[in-house]
Amino acid sequence: MATAERMTPISGRRLPFQRTESNGSSNMELEPRFECPICLKCLEKPVQTSCGHRFCAECIQQWLQKNKGCCPIDGRALDPGKDVFLDTALGREIDQQSVVCSYPNCRSVMPLLSYDKHVVEVHEQFEKHEVFLVCPFKNIGCLYQFKNPNQLNTHVEKLTHHHLQLLANSFEALSMKVPGSSIQKEIEAMSWDPPQKDGAPTTEASMQSLIKSLYERVVMLEQRNTEQDLQLRRMSEKLNQIMQSKSQFEAELGLRVCNGEYTWVVANLENKIRRILMAGARADEMSSIIMYSDGFYTSFNGYRFCAKILVNPSQRHLSLHIHLMIGDKDDFLEWPFKGKIAFTLIHPTDALLSVREVMCSRPDVEAFKRPTDIMNKRGFGYPQFMSLADLVTKKYFNQDGSLNIRIQVDVF
Repeated sequence: MATAERMTPISGRRLPFQRTESNGSSNMELEPRFECPICLKCLEKPVQTSCGHRFCAECIQQWLQKNKGCCPIDGRALDPGKDVFLDTALGREIDQQSVVCSYPNCRSVMPLLSYDKHVVEVHEQFEKHEVFLVCPFKNIGCLYQFKNPNQLNTHVEKLTHHHLQLLANSFEALSMKVPGSSIQKEIEAMSWDPPQKDGAPTTEASMQSLIKSLYERVVMLEQRNTEQDLQLRRMSEKLNQIMQSKSQFEAELGLRVCNGEYTWVVANLENKIRRILMAGARADEMSSIIMYSDGFYTSFNGYRFCAKILVNPSQRHLSLHIHLMIGDKDDFLEWPFKGKIAFTLIHPTDALLSVREVMCSRPDVEAFKRPTDIMNKRGFGYPQFMSLADLVTKKYFNQDGSLNIRIQVDVF
């Protein structure tokens, strides 16, 4: 058995969230379950193998081509067409993850998969070329320099009064250098108010008027900045809603175009089964476990099904059934459903231990008639698909305690 040792990333892909420069930037840790063991990046289009490991779809495809079809973790033989399955549930979970940039003074929020691109385009380009941004008040004495726009924006927001004082000092120095006959013209040129027609005011009065105008301008800009921040938050919330809708649409599309073949990764099941087995006679007092899969389609406009797991503690068996669900094209389909249904309990490390059961529909069974509710109350399947003891002793569970069940529905 191979050890959990890091492999060399293929195609020279950069490691995710790993920075070695001593420039004060902070590292960001990626959850191990979201990390591809091949490229060490966040999983893109995650897939799961029959031996229970997860990879990027592109990474495992390239790996199997270059390494004679062997799993990079445990060295088991893998057939890309039979032993590699799209992990829709994990992909949907990754799409819903948002992260905050870990660089100092950067408050950008983005989807998890966009983090690496953000670091390269925003931060590393500035560091590589040593680009410095100067304060817009440089000409009147503010000599601060910054490596990224976020630092510059923070500086301008927090030092408003400092910049105002520099403006006042600048005008005072100007009033001492410019002769009295021309000072009024200089002040009028820098002020937003037109010159008064009833005579020129004194230099001191004009200076006070200009400072007052500057204060009013600052107040107006601060108010506008507050309004823009509020608008930005609303736009950010709207964008998050759009991203969630996009993720949901992509997940639903995957269920619609799976052509009746769906791999259900049943999460958090092992601990529940073990508690039932350890309870002994007291297990009869425990509640049943009922879990449903996502609804998937036999074709884009076909029948819609879902699978159900039932564990009755008093029976000590895993029950597995199929249920018809209401679909948006039911009016155009033939009823009752006619076809073949196969359940496969996938063993994570030994394909020979995988269990496959096939059953055919029957027109007289209520489970195959057109559903009138969200899901037919009647299901069809196996009340005793496998004993709970065999599930544990024969090690059908993945390392994270989940169970892999493949459902295949063929229409006659």
